[in-house]
Amino acid sequence: MYPSGSRLALTTGKSHCPACLVASFNVPMVSCGRDHTAIRRCFVSGYFAHAARLHIDGASYRTVRDAVPVHVHPTSVLFKVLPLPQWVIYHEGTKLRDTAELS
Repeated sequence: MYPSGSRLALTTGKSHCPACLVASFNVPMVSCGRDHTAIRRCFVSGYFAHAARLHIDGASYRTVRDAVPVHVHPTSVLFKVLPLPQWVIYHEGTKLRDTAELS
């Protein structure tokens, strides 16, 4: 068994489910309804170090942290989206050739 697998097994028990954690801190659970801003803020707060802004050339992005040029990976759903979004958050980058690609 891999160590990460055993850690996953320990943290996915009933006492670690999101609803259980919220209840243990006496935080009221409320729906955001159709206000998607709250969901966007949640994602951005978790991935703030993985944000990139569309470069002026309109074909690539620059990371917010280091201004590293990055491109959308060909297997990403964003690869064929036009126009490209002004901002993206990404989970991981892949080094291909001399530039990094977002996936």
